[in-house]
Amino acid sequence: MGDIILRSFSDLKEQDFISFYDIRYSNYVQRNFGGEVPSLDAHLKWANSVTGSTTYKGFAITLNTVIIGGCSLKFISKINSNAEFDIFLSKSSSGKGYGKIVMKKLLHYGFMDLELHRIYAFFLESNEHAFKLYANLGFKKEGLLRENVYKNEKYFNSILIGLLKNEYEYNC
Repeated sequence: MGDIILRSFSDLKEQDFISFYDIRYSNYVQRNFGGEVPSLDAHLKWANSVTGSTTYKGFAITLNTVIIGGCSLKFISKINSNAEFDIFLSKSSSGKGYGKIVMKKLLHYGFMDLELHRIYAFFLESNEHAFKLYANLGFKKEGLLRENVYKNEKYFNSILIGLLKNEYEYNC
């Protein structure tokens, strides 16, 4: 299968962020995400601004040193002890079990290293693959966000899911 490693944003070079950008804003990944596609320059400025942040922990997902995606814990709240989880993989890397490996690594980091109480995520209601993957790791559906994502001149629903630390420890 290969060696999956999470490389912290602080360990990345500009070329790594360009590879990250190419995957994150590919048509394949974008069909499951909302929002505008920034320019490469804006993306590089954003990456620089979040590197070293206490409220954003971003990682490039690498397979045998090649970047195949990204993941993060963002909106990290020390007061509420929670964070939003985010992951994406390149089209060629999807469906091979890498997502589950990455999710386990990032959940361990969030719950054990950052000592979070809750990790949550949003994804488009149409993304059934994401729902199955998150549910397999113990996430619970917490709600439906009606028409909260606007893309391609339409509104789409999102699913809100969450996992508590004690549920994570039980499922390990």
